Amino acid sequence: MTRDEYMKELEYLLQDIQDEDKEDALQYYRDYFDEAGPQKEEEIIDELGSLSVLLP
Repeated sequence: MTRDEYMKELEYLLQDIQDEDKEDALQYYRDYFDEAGPQKEEEIIDELGSLSVLLP
């Protein structure tokens, strides 16, 4: 999974929360990826784990 795929899936899973809260969460993850840098993208995705934990 790439960063873009991870972020798209996260955005989809957060679709039912308020827009402001969703945008705050997405920005947190964008910043996290940005700080790690592109060379650590795969490592970050592994570290964050599966997004399935967000499913009801």
